[in-house]
Amino acid sequence: MEPMTKRGTQTCPICGKPVVDQFKPFCSSRCSMVDFGAWIGETYRLKSEETDEETTTFPEKDPENNTYKG
Repeated sequence: MEPMTKRGTQTCPICGKPVVDQFKPFCSSRCSMVDFGAWIGETYRLKSEETDEETTTFPEKDPENNTYKG
């Protein structure tokens, strides 16, 4: 039995073929894994603007007594 394709205009973001319900939002397992690999390989990135308030500074650790300086 062939997987049913989704009716409408949805297409796979990887190859452009019609979306298959079983692999939604992709058309196949292959396209799903291609997308997953792009996320893992950091090909896709979310834009963000870091401000001074969001920057975290960690105190230095004193190796002699295993405590943090400052």
